[in-house]
Amino acid sequence: MKKVLITGATGFIGGALVKRLLKNKNYKIICLVRDLSKAAKLKELGAELVKWDMTDSQNVEDAMRNASIVIHLAAVLANKHASKTEMRAVNVDGTRNILKIAKLIGAKQFIFLSSALLSWHRSIDCPNEESPVLPTTEYEKTKLEAERLVKSASSSEFQTTVMRPGVVYGPGGIGFSPLFKAVKTGKFFYVNNGSHIFELTFIDDLIDVILATIGNNSAYGETFIISEQNPKTFREFTEQIARTIGVTPPKLSIPAPVFKIAWMFLYPLELLGLPIPISESTFKTLTLRRVFDTTKAKKMLNYTARISLEEGVKQSVDYYKNIGIL
Repeated sequence: MKKVLITGATGFIGGALVKRLLKNKNYKIICLVRDLSKAAKLKELGAELVKWDMTDSQNVEDAMRNASIVIHLAAVLANKHASKTEMRAVNVDGTRNILKIAKLIGAKQFIFLSSALLSWHRSIDCPNEESPVLPTTEYEKTKLEAERLVKSASSSEFQTTVMRPGVVYGPGGIGFSPLFKAVKTGKFFYVNNGSHIFELTFIDDLIDVILATIGNNSAYGETFIISEQNPKTFREFTEQIARTIGVTPPKLSIPAPVFKIAWMFLYPLELLGLPIPISESTFKTLTLRRVFDTTKAKKMLNYTARISLEEGVKQSVDYYKNIGIL
């Protein structure tokens, strides 16, 4: 039985990964968590919990010893509540700490979840893993630093893999809930008719490819972008949400120059930590083309997107209804 150590198990992606791994009796799952109460459901499913704060230097717990695989998902995401200090402490220093722990416990493989945002450029139509990276936000900068730590730790005895997923959605994630609610209430508008390409990755497809890297020689020492293979426009995504909920699709559209000017007046307030109706992340979502080349993952990991947009949106809507968001 392989022992797998996972960080970030209480998050959207981590929770889905742990549940899938627990279905395979060949794995024993150890979750490193800061708050044991938030991981109670994972314990009920059969995962073993170890209380752990990545930002602290701690001794190795007995439960962690001899884990052959470490999957590092924990991170502080870009949001208005995250300070630069906290983001760096977890995303960079925390990665350094967990790499040290992984080697101490004798792990043979280390899988790190980064972000396709590092590969996203307005000047490159469809970037791949070899495209230059140009981090602009603190989140992107810390993820790039963490990637470099992971890659520099790789050796013949300690194999590492970096995964860069795009925008992940599906049951368990609430990142898109404001969009779904706005479409339902008729308070949503497009920018330039929502004609820009907007890639998505359904959570189950991402978990499939993470599992495909475990023990896979082809994945050792490599970086993979994981994203939708046939991306749709943002309008197509939004219209599918409307059809699934059962409401009239949005029709209002604002010219991009007008929207950009309005946002430029609001952006300084966001930098000061004040609440604004349109964040930088939302601005990019509503206006910028985003598509990635996933050829490498297809060839080396047999990556394929199984879940259609229709099914992915349906599962998301059902989840939001079940938890009272819609």
